[in-house]
Amino acid sequence: MDRFDLFDPRYQLEAEDFAAASTSAAAPRALHQGIHQALHALDALAERLRQREHAGRRPRR
Repeated sequence: MDRFDLFDPRYQLEAEDFAAASTSAAAPRALHQGIHQALHALDALAERLRQREHAGRRPRR
C-alpha cells in the first residue's frame, strides 16, 4: 500500500505556486484600493482648502 508523504517536494512546490498566484492576483486590487484612498484623501484636502480660502475672503462690493 502506498503512503501519502506530507513532505513530498512536489506538493511543496504546488503549494508555493498557488500562494504566489493568489498573492499576485491580490496585488492589483490592493494597488487600486490604495490609489482610490489616496485620491479620496486629496479630494478631502482640496475641499478643506477651498473652504478655508472662501472663509478668508472679504465680501465683494
